[in-house]
Amino acid sequence: MVSLRSDYCTSESFKAHLPESFNLSVVSPAWAAYACWVVSAVVIRRFIDREADSSTFVPLDSRYIDGHIPAKVRRPLLDQLLEARVLECDNLFYFNRYFDGGPGKCLCYRLGEGHRDSNIYARDITHPELLRKIARFADKERDAITDPIHLALRRWHDQVEVLPTAPHGEHPLLDNLIDGERRFTVCAQGRVHTNVANLPRQYRQFLRLDKQELFSCDVSTSQPLLLGLLLQKNKETRGECRGRVGRGERGSHEAVFNPYSDSSLNVFLEDCLSGTVYDRIATATGYLRDDVKSMFLAVIYGHPDHMHTKVGLAIRDLYPDVFNAVVELNYELGHGGLPKLMQKQESRVMIGRVAARLIRDYPAMPLLTVHDSVLVPEEFAAAATNVIREEWIAEFGVEPGVKTSGFMAPQSPREKRSRRPRPQTLGVPMAC
Repeated sequence: MVSLRSDYCTSESFKAHLPESFNLSVVSPAWAAYACWVVSAVVIRRFIDREADSSTFVPLDSRYIDGHIPAKVRRPLLDQLLEARVLECDNLFYFNRYFDGGPGKCLCYRLGEGHRDSNIYARDITHPELLRKIARFADKERDAITDPIHLALRRWHDQVEVLPTAPHGEHPLLDNLIDGERRFTVCAQGRVHTNVANLPRQYRQFLRLDKQELFSCDVSTSQPLLLGLLLQKNKETRGECRGRVGRGERGSHEAVFNPYSDSSLNVFLEDCLSGTVYDRIATATGYLRDDVKSMFLAVIYGHPDHMHTKVGLAIRDLYPDVFNAVVELNYELGHGGLPKLMQKQESRVMIGRVAARLIRDYPAMPLLTVHDSVLVPEEFAAAATNVIREEWIAEFGVEPGVKTSGFMAPQSPREKRSRRPRPQTLGVPMAC
């Protein structure tokens, strides 16, 4: 799980984003600043997670809380916030062990019912000790970035500009950029997380880099394609793994599912490369193509509530071998294991190959990354597209489709689709 700075902090204050209904009198006066930090962290995480709404439980990594709240304050402060119904907790621990052996755990929180529909406002907090903790945590995050590729990408992200016309007070994530926050972290899967990557698309028009608008070069249907390539790799290494692993041994996480006929896997890969996989599922379900994308990932990440939705059943009917292999992988790896493998594949090619080559071949070119895409000035878009294709061929042996669009062109907000009831805890199946 990625530890996130909740708000922008200067040496004199940090901005906590709080519901207007929150009354600090419900906590001990000496802990008021820490209470603002905790509540703001829950609020900000809701805005970072695109699928979240006010009723969604969002994760707070225990290491993140430990880095900002004194040990003697943490538990009693959380108890006060819970007792006053400022926050609610799902009371479930997640990530007792990551599948690859890493540590970590968290509980998930949301605003209490009386605060969920309240307007959010920014409040300046000047508590000296809290400011020191925030600064130390931020310095620790920056010091953790040592890879030359990451350092080069961070140097460009540090230079992102916000136009004077950007509306302050409309969205917390835009406010943080306006106020100067430039957060750059790399998760265990190698994905780069930044302010720009998290910003809702309707606010991208207010950003510039080196006084230029950037264009996005992104891989078409990248998540289904990464899944298909992962399953193909597993199929190819399955026999080798079996010959190596003895009775009772678990073996490689990249070769764990039982053999299936691979006919529909081949069809799935063909549909991914032609860009029609979402269209076929949309046709089978009657949903809009854009709605199918997030529903597809919900099925692939293996939550039981999603496996038998219309999208889940359509995937099972159209690509039965893919569906069966996904069920087996999620069973073998545990909840969250499959997306982590996919994210590692993505970062290996998009950061380790594509971004690395662009930095090497075009050192003066402004460059940002957003997971499966790179952002470059329009004059470099054709070169970046060619690099993506060549590096995917080198890594996976396939040439993907690549779309180019104006990342900073005006766009309408992403519509929140209506969806069937589902568990309200967000972020648990995701690696980051």
